[in-house]
Amino acid sequence: MLCVENFVYLCFMQVTEYQTIYVGEQGFEAHHFERLRQWNDNLPQKNRYFSVSYNGITFKHFVGAIQVGTLTIEILPKGEGDLQKVLLPMLQICRKIPVERVSPALLSYQSMTLLDVYVAFFLKELEILLHRGLIKKYKQTEGNLYTLKGKIKFDKHLAYNAVHQARFYTTHQIYDKQNIPNQILAKALHTVAQTTQNPLLTDQIQRLQVSFPAMKDLQVTADTFQKLPQTRQLLAYQTALKLAKLILLKFSPDVRGGRQGVWALLFDMNKLFETYIAQNLRQHLSEQYEVETQVNRNFWHTKDLKNLKLSLKPDLLLTCRTTQKRIILDTKWKVPAGGKPNSTDMYQLFAYSQHFKASQSYLIYPTAGKSHFVEGQFAPPNEKTHCGLFFVNILDENGNLRREAILNVASIT
Repeated sequence: MLCVENFVYLCFMQVTEYQTIYVGEQGFEAHHFERLRQWNDNLPQKNRYFSVSYNGITFKHFVGAIQVGTLTIEILPKGEGDLQKVLLPMLQICRKIPVERVSPALLSYQSMTLLDVYVAFFLKELEILLHRGLIKKYKQTEGNLYTLKGKIKFDKHLAYNAVHQARFYTTHQIYDKQNIPNQILAKALHTVAQTTQNPLLTDQIQRLQVSFPAMKDLQVTADTFQKLPQTRQLLAYQTALKLAKLILLKFSPDVRGGRQGVWALLFDMNKLFETYIAQNLRQHLSEQYEVETQVNRNFWHTKDLKNLKLSLKPDLLLTCRTTQKRIILDTKWKVPAGGKPNSTDMYQLFAYSQHFKASQSYLIYPTAGKSHFVEGQFAPPNEKTHCGLFFVNILDENGNLRREAILNVASIT
Protein backbone atom coordinates (compact mmCIF):
# COMPACT_ATOMS: atom_id res chain seq x y z
CA MET A 1 0.00 0.00 0.00
CA LEU A 2 1.12 3.54 -0.74
CA CYS A 3 0.16 6.35 1.62
CA VAL A 4 -0.48 9.88 0.35
CA GLU A 5 -0.97 11.88 3.55
CA ASN A 6 -4.49 10.78 4.62
CA PHE A 7 -5.11 8.75 1.47
CA VAL A 8 -4.17 5.12 0.95
CA TYR A 9 -3.85 3.36 -2.41
CA LEU A 10 -5.41 0.01 -1.55
CA CYS A 11 -4.51 -1.25 -5.01
CA PHE A 12 -0.86 -0.38 -5.41
CA MET A 13 2.12 -2.68 -5.78
CA GLN A 14 5.81 -2.25 -6.47
CA VAL A 15 7.81 -4.80 -8.42
CA THR A 16 11.19 -4.87 -10.15
CA GLU A 17 12.35 -5.86 -13.60
CA TYR A 18 12.10 -9.60 -14.34
CA GLN A 19 9.85 -10.19 -11.31
CA THR A 20 6.78 -12.43 -11.63
CA ILE A 21 3.47 -11.61 -9.97
CA TYR A 22 0.58 -14.04 -9.60
CA VAL A 23 -3.15 -13.63 -9.16
CA GLY A 24 -3.91 -13.15 -5.48
CA GLU A 25 -0.71 -11.28 -4.61
CA GLN A 26 -0.90 -7.72 -3.21
CA GLY A 27 -4.30 -6.95 -4.69
CA PHE A 28 -3.53 -8.41 -8.13
CA GLU A 29 -6.82 -10.11 -8.97
CA ALA A 30 -8.07 -12.30 -11.81
CA HIS A 31 -9.82 -9.41 -13.59
CA HIS A 32 -6.55 -7.39 -13.55
CA PHE A 33 -4.69 -10.37 -15.00
CA GLU A 34 -7.29 -10.90 -17.72
CA ARG A 35 -7.29 -7.23 -18.75
CA LEU A 36 -3.49 -7.10 -18.94
CA ARG A 37 -3.47 -10.29 -20.97
CA GLN A 38 -5.94 -8.76 -23.44
CA TRP A 39 -3.93 -5.53 -23.61
CA ASN A 40 -0.74 -7.51 -24.23
CA ASP A 41 -2.40 -9.52 -27.01
CA ASN A 42 -3.45 -6.28 -28.77
CA LEU A 43 -0.01 -4.68 -28.71
CA PRO A 44 1.78 -4.31 -32.08
CA GLN A 45 4.61 -6.36 -30.52
CA LYS A 46 3.13 -8.99 -28.22
CA ASN A 47 5.06 -9.76 -25.00
CA ARG A 48 7.13 -6.59 -25.42
CA TYR A 49 6.77 -5.44 -21.81
CA PHE A 50 5.95 -8.69 -20.02
CA SER A 51 5.23 -12.34 -20.72
CA VAL A 52 2.08 -14.13 -19.62
CA SER A 53 1.98 -17.51 -17.90
CA TYR A 54 -0.76 -19.37 -16.04
CA ASN A 55 -2.25 -16.79 -13.64
CA GLY A 56 1.00 -14.83 -13.68
CA ILE A 57 2.89 -12.05 -15.42
CA THR A 58 6.70 -11.80 -15.68
CA PHE A 59 8.02 -8.32 -16.36
CA LYS A 60 10.92 -7.68 -18.72
CA HIS A 61 13.57 -4.92 -18.85
CA PHE A 62 11.02 -2.08 -18.94
CA VAL A 63 10.48 0.19 -15.95
CA GLY A 64 7.69 2.65 -15.18
CA ALA A 65 4.08 2.11 -14.24
CA ILE A 66 0.95 0.35 -15.44
CA GLN A 67 -2.50 1.26 -14.18
CA VAL A 68 -5.25 -1.26 -14.81
CA GLY A 69 -8.61 -0.27 -13.38
CA THR A 70 -7.92 0.83 -9.81
CA LEU A 71 -4.64 -1.12 -9.52
CA THR A 72 -1.33 0.64 -10.12
CA ILE A 73 1.77 -1.50 -10.67
CA GLU A 74 5.08 0.36 -10.44
CA ILE A 75 8.06 -1.41 -12.02
CA LEU A 76 11.42 -0.30 -10.65
CA PRO A 77 14.96 -1.00 -11.87
CA LYS A 78 16.54 -4.14 -10.47
CA GLY A 79 19.85 -3.58 -8.72
CA GLU A 80 21.50 -2.27 -5.59
CA GLY A 81 20.53 0.73 -3.46
CA ASP A 82 17.30 2.70 -3.16
CA LEU A 83 16.03 2.12 -6.66
CA GLN A 84 13.06 4.47 -6.41
CA LYS A 85 15.49 7.38 -6.07
CA VAL A 86 17.29 6.40 -9.29
CA LEU A 87 14.48 6.16 -11.81
CA LEU A 88 13.04 9.68 -11.89
CA PRO A 89 16.40 11.54 -11.95
CA MET A 90 17.59 9.20 -14.72
CA LEU A 91 14.45 9.96 -16.72
CA GLN A 92 15.17 13.66 -16.31
CA ILE A 93 18.84 13.32 -17.35
CA CYS A 94 17.78 11.24 -20.36
CA ARG A 95 15.25 13.95 -21.26
CA LYS A 96 12.27 11.65 -20.89
CA ILE A 97 10.76 14.33 -18.66
CA PRO A 98 10.35 17.53 -20.72
CA VAL A 99 10.72 19.79 -17.67
CA GLU A 100 13.86 21.84 -17.09
CA ARG A 101 13.49 22.31 -13.35
CA VAL A 102 12.13 19.52 -11.16
CA SER A 103 11.42 20.19 -7.51
CA PRO A 104 13.16 18.01 -4.88
CA ALA A 105 9.73 16.99 -3.58
CA LEU A 106 8.81 15.45 -6.93
CA LEU A 107 12.22 13.86 -7.35
CA SER A 108 11.68 11.92 -4.14
CA TYR A 109 8.04 11.20 -5.14
CA GLN A 110 7.53 8.76 -2.28
CA SER A 111 3.88 9.87 -2.04
CA MET A 112 3.20 9.45 -5.75
CA THR A 113 3.33 6.84 -8.45
CA LEU A 114 5.36 7.57 -11.57
CA LEU A 115 2.14 8.21 -13.50
CA ASP A 116 1.14 10.74 -10.83
CA VAL A 117 4.47 12.53 -11.21
CA TYR A 118 3.99 13.06 -14.94
CA VAL A 119 0.44 14.25 -14.35
CA ALA A 120 1.71 16.66 -11.66
CA PHE A 121 4.24 18.11 -14.13
CA PHE A 122 1.48 18.64 -16.68
CA LEU A 123 -0.89 20.27 -14.19
CA LYS A 124 1.85 22.63 -13.02
CA GLU A 125 2.55 23.74 -16.60
CA LEU A 126 -1.17 24.21 -17.19
CA GLU A 127 -1.46 26.42 -14.09
CA ILE A 128 1.41 28.59 -15.37
CA LEU A 129 -0.26 29.02 -18.77
CA LEU A 130 -3.63 29.91 -17.24
CA HIS A 131 -1.94 32.46 -15.01
CA ARG A 132 -0.18 34.03 -18.02
CA GLY A 133 -3.28 33.79 -20.16
CA LEU A 134 -4.07 31.29 -22.91
CA ILE A 135 -3.23 32.32 -26.44
CA LYS A 136 -5.91 33.70 -28.74
CA LYS A 137 -6.00 33.43 -32.52
CA TYR A 138 -7.99 34.92 -35.35
CA LYS A 139 -10.22 32.55 -37.28
CA GLN A 140 -12.77 32.91 -40.03
CA THR A 141 -16.39 32.13 -39.15
CA GLU A 142 -19.88 32.92 -40.31
CA GLY A 143 -23.20 33.51 -38.61
CA ASN A 144 -26.46 35.40 -38.40
CA LEU A 145 -25.76 38.51 -36.34
CA TYR A 146 -27.71 41.51 -35.08
CA THR A 147 -24.80 43.79 -36.01
CA LEU A 148 -23.05 44.09 -39.34
CA LYS A 149 -19.58 42.59 -39.04
CA GLY A 150 -17.38 41.49 -41.94
CA LYS A 151 -18.91 40.65 -45.33
CA ILE A 152 -22.52 39.82 -46.00
CA LYS A 153 -23.17 36.42 -47.60
CA PHE A 154 -26.13 37.48 -49.70
CA ASP A 155 -27.37 33.98 -50.60
CA LYS A 156 -27.67 32.93 -46.97
CA HIS A 157 -28.68 36.42 -45.83
CA LEU A 158 -31.70 36.33 -48.12
CA ALA A 159 -32.52 32.75 -47.15
CA TYR A 160 -32.35 33.36 -43.41
CA ASN A 161 -33.46 36.98 -43.10
CA ALA A 162 -36.36 37.45 -45.50
CA VAL A 163 -38.50 37.88 -42.39
CA HIS A 164 -35.87 38.85 -39.76
CA GLN A 165 -34.59 41.97 -41.49
CA ALA A 166 -32.81 43.18 -38.36
CA ARG A 167 -30.12 40.48 -38.81
CA PHE A 168 -27.11 40.12 -41.09
CA TYR A 169 -25.67 36.79 -42.24
CA THR A 170 -21.95 37.49 -42.59
CA THR A 171 -18.50 35.93 -42.78
CA HIS A 172 -16.18 37.57 -40.30
CA GLN A 173 -13.12 37.04 -38.12
CA ILE A 174 -13.22 36.37 -34.40
CA TYR A 175 -10.33 36.47 -31.93
CA ASP A 176 -10.71 33.84 -29.22
CA LYS A 177 -9.08 30.94 -27.35
CA GLN A 178 -10.75 28.24 -29.45
CA ASN A 179 -7.63 26.93 -31.25
CA ILE A 180 -5.77 23.65 -31.66
CA PRO A 181 -3.04 24.15 -28.97
CA ASN A 182 -5.68 24.95 -26.34
CA GLN A 183 -7.88 22.07 -27.55
CA ILE A 184 -4.94 19.67 -27.14
CA LEU A 185 -4.35 20.82 -23.57
CA ALA A 186 -8.06 20.52 -22.79
CA LYS A 187 -8.09 16.97 -24.18
CA ALA A 188 -5.08 15.98 -22.06
CA LEU A 189 -6.69 17.53 -18.97
CA HIS A 190 -9.86 15.54 -19.62
CA THR A 191 -7.78 12.34 -20.03
CA VAL A 192 -5.97 12.71 -16.70
CA ALA A 193 -9.27 13.57 -15.02
CA GLN A 194 -10.62 10.18 -16.15
CA THR A 195 -7.72 8.14 -14.85
CA THR A 196 -5.92 9.87 -11.96
CA GLN A 197 -6.74 8.42 -8.53
CA ASN A 198 -4.49 10.49 -6.27
CA PRO A 199 -6.80 12.93 -4.40
CA LEU A 200 -4.06 15.55 -4.17
CA LEU A 201 -4.10 15.66 -7.95
CA THR A 202 -7.83 15.19 -8.52
CA ASP A 203 -8.57 18.35 -6.49
CA GLN A 204 -6.09 20.28 -8.63
CA ILE A 205 -7.56 18.78 -11.82
CA GLN A 206 -11.08 19.86 -10.83
CA ARG A 207 -9.90 23.42 -10.16
CA LEU A 208 -8.18 23.56 -13.54
CA GLN A 209 -11.24 22.17 -15.32
CA VAL A 210 -13.32 25.00 -13.82
CA SER A 211 -10.72 27.61 -14.87
CA PHE A 212 -10.06 26.20 -18.34
CA PRO A 213 -12.47 27.53 -21.01
CA ALA A 214 -14.74 25.03 -22.77
CA MET A 215 -13.12 23.63 -25.90
CA LYS A 216 -14.32 21.61 -28.87
CA ASP A 217 -13.38 17.95 -28.71
CA LEU A 218 -10.36 17.35 -30.94
CA GLN A 219 -9.30 14.00 -32.40
CA VAL A 220 -5.60 14.04 -31.53
CA THR A 221 -2.99 12.02 -33.44
CA ALA A 222 0.77 12.26 -33.89
CA ASP A 223 0.08 14.28 -37.02
CA THR A 224 -1.76 16.88 -34.92
CA PHE A 225 1.46 17.69 -33.06
CA GLN A 226 3.62 17.63 -36.19
CA LYS A 227 1.40 20.25 -37.82
CA LEU A 228 1.63 22.71 -34.92
CA PRO A 229 3.38 25.88 -36.13
CA GLN A 230 6.71 26.80 -34.51
CA THR A 231 5.84 30.39 -33.58
CA ARG A 232 6.96 32.72 -30.84
CA GLN A 233 3.42 32.67 -29.53
CA LEU A 234 3.74 28.94 -28.76
CA LEU A 235 7.13 29.10 -27.01
CA ALA A 236 5.50 29.19 -23.58
CA TYR A 237 3.40 26.15 -24.55
CA GLN A 238 6.31 23.86 -25.48
CA THR A 239 6.66 21.96 -22.20
CA ALA A 240 2.91 21.63 -21.66
CA LEU A 241 2.43 20.36 -25.24
CA LYS A 242 5.25 17.80 -24.86
CA LEU A 243 3.60 16.44 -21.71
CA ALA A 244 0.18 16.50 -23.39
CA LYS A 245 1.66 14.52 -26.28
CA LEU A 246 2.98 11.94 -23.84
CA ILE A 247 -0.40 11.72 -22.11
CA LEU A 248 -2.47 11.49 -25.28
CA LEU A 249 -0.22 9.33 -27.46
CA LYS A 250 2.05 7.32 -25.16
CA PHE A 251 -0.05 6.41 -22.17
CA SER A 252 -3.57 7.48 -22.99
CA PRO A 253 -5.87 4.86 -21.42
CA ASP A 254 -7.23 2.03 -23.53
CA VAL A 255 -10.88 1.72 -22.51
CA ARG A 256 -12.46 0.12 -25.54
CA GLY A 257 -15.64 -1.86 -25.10
CA GLY A 258 -16.28 -0.70 -21.55
CA ARG A 259 -13.41 -2.76 -20.17
CA GLN A 260 -11.08 -1.63 -17.42
CA GLY A 261 -8.66 0.93 -18.81
CA VAL A 262 -4.94 0.19 -19.05
CA TRP A 263 -2.73 3.23 -18.63
CA ALA A 264 0.95 2.48 -19.22
CA LEU A 265 4.14 4.53 -19.08
CA LEU A 266 7.13 2.24 -19.66
CA PHE A 267 10.80 2.82 -20.50
CA ASP A 268 13.48 0.42 -21.72
CA MET A 269 15.99 0.35 -18.84
CA ASN A 270 18.83 -0.66 -21.15
CA LYS A 271 18.17 2.39 -23.34
CA LEU A 272 17.93 4.67 -20.30
CA PHE A 273 21.30 3.49 -18.98
CA GLU A 274 22.88 3.86 -22.43
CA THR A 275 21.55 7.42 -22.73
CA TYR A 276 22.68 8.24 -19.18
CA ILE A 277 26.24 7.14 -19.99
CA ALA A 278 26.20 8.93 -23.37
CA GLN A 279 25.00 12.21 -21.81
CA ASN A 280 27.84 12.09 -19.27
CA LEU A 281 30.44 11.30 -21.91
CA ARG A 282 29.32 14.17 -24.13
CA GLN A 283 29.42 16.52 -21.18
CA HIS A 284 32.98 15.66 -20.12
CA LEU A 285 34.79 14.28 -23.19
CA SER A 286 33.26 16.13 -26.15
CA GLU A 287 36.36 18.30 -26.66
CA GLN A 288 38.66 15.28 -27.01
CA TYR A 289 36.28 12.69 -28.45
CA GLU A 290 33.37 12.50 -30.82
CA VAL A 291 30.68 10.49 -29.01
CA GLU A 292 28.29 8.58 -31.27
CA THR A 293 25.42 6.32 -30.24
CA GLN A 294 23.99 3.34 -32.11
CA VAL A 295 26.35 3.66 -35.11
CA ASN A 296 24.92 1.27 -37.68
CA ARG A 297 27.35 -0.29 -40.19
CA ASN A 298 26.79 -3.20 -42.54
CA PHE A 299 29.12 -6.19 -42.10
CA TRP A 300 27.48 -8.79 -44.36
CA HIS A 301 25.13 -8.83 -47.30
CA THR A 302 23.92 -11.09 -50.06
CA LYS A 303 22.26 -10.37 -53.35
CA ASP A 304 20.08 -13.37 -52.68
CA LEU A 305 17.35 -13.33 -50.01
CA LYS A 306 16.04 -10.03 -51.37
CA ASN A 307 19.44 -8.31 -51.01
CA LEU A 308 19.63 -9.06 -47.28
CA LYS A 309 22.03 -6.91 -45.23
CA LEU A 310 23.19 -7.48 -41.66
CA SER A 311 24.69 -4.73 -39.56
CA LEU A 312 26.63 -4.16 -36.35
CA LYS A 313 25.46 -1.42 -34.00
CA PRO A 314 27.49 -0.78 -30.81
CA ASP A 315 25.91 1.35 -28.13
CA LEU A 316 28.69 3.93 -28.06
CA LEU A 317 31.60 4.71 -30.36
CA LEU A 318 34.26 7.20 -29.17
CA THR A 319 36.63 8.61 -31.78
CA CYS A 320 39.60 10.76 -30.73
CA ARG A 321 39.50 14.06 -32.60
CA THR A 322 43.32 14.23 -32.95
CA THR A 323 44.56 10.62 -33.32
CA GLN A 324 41.36 8.98 -34.66
CA LYS A 325 41.78 6.28 -31.98
CA ARG A 326 38.50 4.42 -31.43
CA ILE A 327 36.91 3.03 -28.28
CA ILE A 328 33.81 0.83 -28.17
CA LEU A 329 31.51 0.94 -25.14
CA ASP A 330 28.58 -1.45 -24.84
CA THR A 331 26.26 -0.65 -21.92
CA LYS A 332 24.52 -3.39 -19.95
CA TRP A 333 22.07 -2.48 -17.20
CA LYS A 334 21.72 -6.06 -15.95
CA VAL A 335 24.84 -7.00 -13.97
CA PRO A 336 25.92 -10.61 -14.64
CA ALA A 337 26.04 -13.12 -11.80
CA GLY A 338 29.39 -13.01 -10.01
CA GLY A 339 30.48 -10.12 -12.19
CA LYS A 340 31.43 -12.55 -14.98
CA PRO A 341 30.54 -11.41 -18.50
CA ASN A 342 28.21 -13.37 -20.73
CA SER A 343 30.05 -15.16 -23.55
CA THR A 344 27.60 -13.78 -26.12
CA ASP A 345 28.35 -10.22 -24.97
CA MET A 346 32.09 -10.82 -25.35
CA TYR A 347 31.63 -12.33 -28.84
CA GLN A 348 29.67 -9.21 -29.76
CA LEU A 349 32.33 -6.92 -28.31
CA PHE A 350 35.02 -8.77 -30.29
CA ALA A 351 33.02 -8.33 -33.51
CA TYR A 352 32.59 -4.60 -32.79
CA SER A 353 36.33 -4.19 -32.13
CA GLN A 354 37.33 -5.91 -35.35
CA HIS A 355 34.82 -4.24 -37.63
CA PHE A 356 35.28 -0.72 -36.24
CA LYS A 357 39.07 -1.19 -35.76
CA ALA A 358 38.85 -0.11 -32.13
CA SER A 359 41.95 -0.27 -29.91
CA GLN A 360 39.84 -0.59 -26.74
CA SER A 361 36.42 -2.01 -26.00
CA TYR A 362 34.51 -2.30 -22.72
CA LEU A 363 31.28 -3.61 -21.33
CA ILE A 364 29.81 -0.97 -18.99
CA TYR A 365 27.75 -2.08 -15.98
CA PRO A 366 26.16 -0.05 -13.15
CA THR A 367 27.12 -0.58 -9.52
CA ALA A 368 26.24 0.96 -6.16
CA GLY A 369 29.75 0.15 -4.92
CA LYS A 370 33.11 1.57 -5.92
CA SER A 371 33.82 2.02 -9.63
CA HIS A 372 36.37 -0.50 -10.86
CA PHE A 373 37.87 -2.12 -13.97
CA VAL A 374 38.27 -5.74 -14.90
CA GLU A 375 41.15 -5.60 -17.39
CA GLY A 376 41.59 -8.11 -20.19
CA GLN A 377 42.64 -8.55 -23.78
CA PHE A 378 41.75 -10.72 -26.73
CA ALA A 379 43.86 -13.77 -27.53
CA PRO A 380 46.50 -13.73 -30.30
CA PRO A 381 46.54 -12.51 -32.98
CA ASN A 382 44.27 -9.80 -31.53
CA GLU A 383 46.12 -9.26 -28.24
CA LYS A 384 46.75 -5.58 -29.00
CA THR A 385 43.06 -4.86 -28.61
CA HIS A 386 42.31 -4.22 -24.95
CA CYS A 387 38.96 -5.46 -23.75
CA GLY A 388 37.43 -5.47 -20.31
CA LEU A 389 34.58 -4.66 -17.97
CA PHE A 390 33.94 -1.36 -16.28
CA PHE A 391 31.58 -1.14 -13.32
CA VAL A 392 30.37 2.46 -12.93
CA ASN A 393 29.25 3.77 -9.56
CA ILE A 394 25.92 5.49 -10.24
CA LEU A 395 24.91 6.23 -6.62
CA ASP A 396 26.34 8.85 -4.28
CA GLU A 397 26.84 8.45 -0.54
CA ASN A 398 23.16 9.30 0.06
CA GLY A 399 21.94 6.68 -2.38
CA ASN A 400 20.95 9.26 -5.01
CA LEU A 401 21.77 9.00 -8.71
CA ARG A 402 25.11 10.54 -9.60
CA ARG A 403 24.75 13.07 -12.40
CA GLU A 404 28.46 12.90 -13.20
CA ALA A 405 29.18 9.24 -12.57
CA ILE A 406 30.96 8.80 -15.87
CA LEU A 407 33.82 11.11 -14.88
CA ASN A 408 35.73 7.97 -13.84
CA VAL A 409 35.32 6.51 -17.32
CA ALA A 410 37.59 9.24 -18.68
CA SER A 411 40.53 7.25 -17.30
CA ILE A 412 40.04 4.49 -19.88
CA THR A 413 40.92 6.90 -22.67
